[in-house]
Formats: sequence, structure tokens, C-alpha cells
Amino acid sequence: MKTKKKYLKFVQLLLFTTLLICISFGQVVSAQDYQTILIERGIKDYNNRNFVNAIKHWQEALVKYKNRNQNNSAATAVINENLGRAYQKIGENQAAITSLTAAIQDYQAVKDIPQVGRMRTELAQVYSNLGQPQKSIALLCGKKVDKFTDSQNQNIKTVECISESAVQIADKYNDKPGKIAALGVLGEVYRLIGNYDLALAYLQAAKVDAEDNFLILNSLGNAYLNRAQLRELQAVSACKIGLDDKEIEFKQK
Repeated sequence: MKTKKKYLKFVQLLLFTTLLICISFGQVVSAQDYQTILIERGIKDYNNRNFVNAIKHWQEALVKYKNRNQNNSAATAVINENLGRAYQKIGENQAAITSLTAAIQDYQAVKDIPQVGRMRTELAQVYSNLGQPQKSIALLCGKKVDKFTDSQNQNIKTVECISESAVQIADKYNDKPGKIAALGVLGEVYRLIGNYDLALAYLQAAKVDAEDNFLILNSLGNAYLNRAQLRELQAVSACKIGLDDKEIEFKQK
């Protein structure tokens, strides 16, 4: 297993290293090298925001691996991960789902479980963008409604998620960035479906690890604002039907 992890790290480093030096010395480029060059071209196009060309190069690299019957999950995992992000950039969400799902399978094959969790978070984000929150929740935590345990009587909750969910994987492997991302997306999903209390619980849990992460703070601000707006609407409704006590209660909240 250690050997596979070392190999994966080597391949990932190789994918982001230019081969122009080899070419300039007139060496013959093998089929394997050509696949790496395609990946490198895709990275260059992606960084230049030419997402369509990036996708073209990465897809061609995948075809090369398939045609040569090369079972190189370490390399194809990175390609599929990049494809998933590029497809999102051009609004091709269904293609992004296919690529990210393939990336999850590839990372499982090389036993890079923390990366499996991160890919599940990215896939959950795509489902959220498509208006499918329950699929997002299943990937991130695995539960529709979750229990929270008070931590020293503070407004911070301990999240309990099922095995193999993105949050549980991040916890198990002490993947702090992965956990922040998973909890952040989970909080946003609940905010978008109007469950502001649960959204705030997840985002507060993310904030514990995120410190001054501006994305988490921005999501928290939006969740508090949305909940305040809901309370205001409830207060107005209570006033209209003469429930003075309720009006006061909602205004206080």
C-alpha cells in the first residue's frame, strides 16, 4: 500500500512537470510521454481559461490509456479529477458527474481514500448546483437529519456522519482541508433548502477548523441573514393575524 501511495505521488508530480527539456534535446517521444504532454497541454489551457481545449487534451489522453490497455488508475484519477472541474467551468454538469465518479473509482483503486472523500465533496457540489440536495447530503454525510452533540455548552456542534461519507473520511484521515470543504458544502446545501438552523450548525463546525476562511465566514453570514429574513416574515404574518406574542417572539429571534 505504501508503494502504491508513493507511486501515486510520483505520477501526480510528473503530470505537473513540463517535458519540454526532453523535447528540446531531440529525444524520441514515446506513447507514454505523449500522454503526459497532452495532460500538460490541458493544464496550460485550463490555466488560460481555455476550458474546451483543456477538456479535448485530457479526453485524448484518456483514450490513449484505454487504447493501449494501460491500467494506470493513478494517472487517470488525476485526469478525471481535472476533467470534472473543467466541465463545471463550462456548465456541463452531467459530464462533470461522469468524470468525478470515474475519479472516485480510480482513487479507490489506488487506495487514496482521503482523495475519494474530496471527490465526493466536489460531486456533491455539482448535485447541489443541479438542485438535487438529497444526493449531495448522501455523499457528504449520509443523513437527511443529523444529531449534534454540544461541545462544552458552546454554540459548536460535533457532526456525526455515516461511514464512507466525505465528512467521515476527512475525520478518519485527519484531512483538515477536506473536512472544511465537506462541512462548508453541506452547510450551503441546507441553507439553500431553507434549513438555516442545520446550515448554521454545519458551518459553525467548519469554522472551528477553518479559522478565518472567508468562504466559510461568507456562508455563515448568508445563513444568519436568511434566518433573520425568515423570522421577519414570520413576525409580519403573526402581526397580520393578531398573534402579538408570536410577533414579539419572532422579532426577538
